[in-house]
Amino acid sequence: MGVVTAADLIAGPPADLLARMRQRIGEARDHIAAITRGEAKGLELLHRYDDARALLADGGNLAKHVQQLHPSAALRDAARVAAHELRAAELAVRLDLDVFRALQTVETDDRATRHYLDRTLRDLRRYGLDADEETRAKVRDLQLRMLGLEQDFESAIRDDHRQAAFPAQTLAGLPTDYLDARPPAGDGLVHLSMAYPDYQPVLRYCHDAGVRETMWRLFQQRGGPANITVLRDLLAVRAELAGLLGYADYADLAASDKMIGSGAAIGAFIDEIAEATAAGAAADRERLLARKRADNPDATDLDPWDTIYLAEQVRAEDFGSDSRELRAYFAFDRVKAGIMDLLQNLFGVRFTAVPEASVWHSDVETFDVSDNSGKLGRIYLDLHPRPDKYTHAAVFAMDSGQAGRRMPECTLVGNFPQPGEAPALMLPSEVRTFLHEFGHLLHYVLSGQGEWAGLNGLSVEWDFVETPSQMLEEWMADAPTLAAFAVHHETRRPLPADEVDRMRAAAEFGRSLDTRRQLFLAALSLGLHTSSLSPEQVERAAAERMLPYPVPGDVYSYVSFLHLSWYSALYYTYQWSLVIAKDLFTAFAAEGIRDPGVARRYRDRVLSRGSSAPAAELVADFLGRPYNSAAYREWLS
Repeated sequence: MGVVTAADLIAGPPADLLARMRQRIGEARDHIAAITRGEAKGLELLHRYDDARALLADGGNLAKHVQQLHPSAALRDAARVAAHELRAAELAVRLDLDVFRALQTVETDDRATRHYLDRTLRDLRRYGLDADEETRAKVRDLQLRMLGLEQDFESAIRDDHRQAAFPAQTLAGLPTDYLDARPPAGDGLVHLSMAYPDYQPVLRYCHDAGVRETMWRLFQQRGGPANITVLRDLLAVRAELAGLLGYADYADLAASDKMIGSGAAIGAFIDEIAEATAAGAAADRERLLARKRADNPDATDLDPWDTIYLAEQVRAEDFGSDSRELRAYFAFDRVKAGIMDLLQNLFGVRFTAVPEASVWHSDVETFDVSDNSGKLGRIYLDLHPRPDKYTHAAVFAMDSGQAGRRMPECTLVGNFPQPGEAPALMLPSEVRTFLHEFGHLLHYVLSGQGEWAGLNGLSVEWDFVETPSQMLEEWMADAPTLAAFAVHHETRRPLPADEVDRMRAAAEFGRSLDTRRQLFLAALSLGLHTSSLSPEQVERAAAERMLPYPVPGDVYSYVSFLHLSWYSALYYTYQWSLVIAKDLFTAFAAEGIRDPGVARRYRDRVLSRGSSAPAAELVADFLGRPYNSAAYREWLS
């Protein structure tokens, strides 16, 4: 009988899933009992704690995986129950004074182990171990309530299947292959969902502003109206938890173990980037408004459903780069194979298909990851939209991995167009997203080879976690890299280098506006957790400050802002991580973007080390100096 994988654990009927998760809880309790009874001493004690943590945390990740990706509603319901039980067991460990005191007795001279131990003790204090028993009980109850509300918030978005229908003639401007794949239904109308392959091309290409407005409004309001109440309750629970633990607000609590350190520092960082983008955003806005007036001379302002469309027009007219034409070079199957080949060559890994592996849907593909030392882990690619599936792009952890004991497993989730009789053509932005998520995937697998399960790549400071994925996006601007897989699906000609140059130049237009869209989301996530204003007032204030258009008074997008669930007040991390990613890339720019030498050094000194040291230390080890924002500011300007 072969090794049982994480995917095997979530196969079968709901009762089996619950039984397997409860078995994990029992095994974790056995490890903790060995600690509290004094049977485990020294490093064995820490190993027992690490094993218990991995059983519960990985079990929680598997439960979330099922809730977000499994097509069976019964299994999703069972996973929700399992998630609550696993979380309750994890909280019992985190709030156990005997465990905390036992961990304080561990001594070690190993730097990674010392870092893990110090971080563990700090995190336990953040859960209220210094408080009295009554407070710890309240912390436990609030944490469980918070988990339930986060699940409700995510479910409302994931399970929202709203659609819009339009006469075919109103969809002028959309690519021919898009329209061919979506013929009119029996009522004579073209029915479109809010899935990205339906939604994004409409906002980008459809000439009819009314169609774009309808799609934009529906997309922004996914999860509503249920999430209006859910979010208010979630914010109240988070605020109560922060106060109970002695923090000014939940942003301070959430930031206390991050690189940035505090909610006030988040606000200062957002202000700094807002100031740096103000002039560029104003110039971008004026160019978009001028382009709108070319079609509508009476236009006095932009609308939210205008900016992506108008920017596409400007990039085609001013820079000669039309993404409708570029899509012909990015057929999904070639993109997937090309990205995997790129990473194999750069980082010295191999992806080997495992067609017989357990999967939760027929769309899912499985690959073992290996190098010259042997198997490193297993990855799953779940890349196309379907009902009741997570609607964004992400990497979901399944097993954190541990040297000699378990291999790391994770799933790369996308919502990319699906090949059929004709090739599925991808937007350049979708290819960039694919690269981005592979950065997370590599980080997770390569860091899952150490002694401690708790030091994998997704355990780094959360404001560093996007850095490896953002850094990998840089290969999207390299002509020789793209020529290896960006081949016209009809002529078989590689994407010309001068076309890549135009694409890169066109991508620079609107960068300040795009960054301020990210700052709007960062300010919204922070303000929701620090302000006494209502969510509607917080969103309106953030929009007025950061966005280049007035937002309709009857639309509030916070109901569909999925990141509010697990990023909470920390959406700033995308820009913070990008500062570091741009600096990391300077080493590749200097030594060669396809040079395996610098890539292997990056693998060894950053990716493979996971969270075995503070992120700033890993970056300095790779760069030979502390990171700075010079490359980011140059890119921004």
